Amino acid sequence: METPKYRKYETIYMLRPNVTEDVIKKTNERIFDIINNKGKLLVVDNWGLRKTAYPVQKQHKAYFFHLTYAGSPGLVADVELQCRIAEDVMKHHSVKIADTVPAEELEKEVEFKATSRSDDGGQGRGRRGDRGDRGGDRGGDRGGDRGGDRGGDRGDRGGDRGDRGGRGGRRRDEDMDE
Repeated sequence: METPKYRKYETIYMLRPNVTEDVIKKTNERIFDIINNKGKLLVVDNWGLRKTAYPVQKQHKAYFFHLTYAGSPGLVADVELQCRIAEDVMKHHSVKIADTVPAEELEKEVEFKATSRSDDGGQGRGRRGDRGDRGGDRGGDRGGDRGGDRGGDRGDRGGDRGDRGGRGGRRRDEDMDE
């Protein structure tokens, strides 16, 4: 039997922060069933409860799930329909990541992951690292290629303006001479 030609997709969806574990499980099972009926679920990554970048439906936190799966283009439409129907899904987004899926990848078991903030050392930087290029303690001397110390007397402003004259206009003592 010839295996159908599948494309590889990923979907990220956010669930309301106040849902119970039971509701999370039921919502995920509905989405997983749709994928497994018409395709193959490859990876499920539970990112857990995280702060959102901006308020989504007046919520500042959400449970994030990242799915990678293989299937036909119609499968994505069905997954997104289920996400729109489920009232606990606040937001979702699907993307095609490959036009073909290797047969070896389709034969693997589903990989379940649970990514938490503790995986990145609690800094919330994710894959981006510690940003060592920013100068460390962020004290007064910024260093780097931005021009050194930004605080205190700048030397080129205020006080004695030297031979550059005033700030514009005519000087008062010139008005007196005329």
